Amino acid sequence: MKKITCSFLSVMTILGLSMTGIQAQESATIVAVGDTMCHDSVNNTHYNKKTKRYDYSPIFKNVKHYFKDKTIAVANLETTMNPKRKVSGYPQFNSPSRLAKDLKDLGIDLTTTANNHCLDTGYQGIVSTIKILNQNKLAHTGTFTSQKARNTILMKNLNGIKTAFLAFTYETNGLRTNKSYAVNYIDKKEMKRQIGLAKKAGAQAIVVSMHWGIEYHTQPSREQKDLAKFLVKNGVNVILGSHPHVLQPMKRITVKDHGKVKKGFVIYSLGNFFSAQRKPHTQEAIILRLKLVKDQKGVHVGKVSYAPIYTGKHYQLQDLKAPKSSFAKKEKAAIQKIVGHV
Repeated sequence: MKKITCSFLSVMTILGLSMTGIQAQESATIVAVGDTMCHDSVNNTHYNKKTKRYDYSPIFKNVKHYFKDKTIAVANLETTMNPKRKVSGYPQFNSPSRLAKDLKDLGIDLTTTANNHCLDTGYQGIVSTIKILNQNKLAHTGTFTSQKARNTILMKNLNGIKTAFLAFTYETNGLRTNKSYAVNYIDKKEMKRQIGLAKKAGAQAIVVSMHWGIEYHTQPSREQKDLAKFLVKNGVNVILGSHPHVLQPMKRITVKDHGKVKKGFVIYSLGNFFSAQRKPHTQEAIILRLKLVKDQKGVHVGKVSYAPIYTGKHYQLQDLKAPKSSFAKKEKAAIQKIVGHV
């Protein structure tokens, strides 16, 4: 028995698994997609006149498998859901509550609501949208119904990694509300304050959604780059960009803060998850997949990959991971050229 015990301990030591050896890593997989945009033609295509009901699930049938093996999935909800207003697309988006159900059924766990369309149906639209998201058990951040709610940072325990989620927008298309707490606008002082609240709440990782940039530009602006560095400098690990409606590059960022090196990851724009837009590159998108890794040094972004997708006929998302047609191969190449790799 003594020999067996000694042999077992020797093996454990060799493997680095002794009590004084290497600590086990913890990791979490984040899946993220861009703008969910229900233009009029998208709504009309997914409306059944006989049952008088909407059903957006056909949009996702070819890509649903990408949302199964993950810890959390995030999408930018670029619409309101206000039952007191009629369903509408551009320029003032208002979607039926069925959209929330179909996003949840797809595998989306969290929606970011700070974007230039979040006030399309007024403050009441923010209130009703949040209510519908809650009813469908979809977490959300970016718009709020009280200052207390705004100060309560959205925290998720991702496989042992306490992660904060924040969201900010550059504007709301000139629409405003007298509720100063309702929308998170891009403001360095406010962003720094909320990052501080996240750290105070015990966040080990911080993910920030930024609705920023210039529409239809496949390269980030100087302002986007400066803001990304600012966020990483202040302790943000992951930045998920939206608004341009086209893809923009992803990059690992390294900054120095009082001699300390800080690192983070940014995808400047995830493009449209789905929409009816047809300008160049607006039908191209990705389903981003990244790993948060926690070890004895802290939390960092590990492996990053993505699945290229395309909005096709009837607004159904097409999986371009293994393209067969020359058109699909061309679209995949275009996506890879814009997004790059890290």
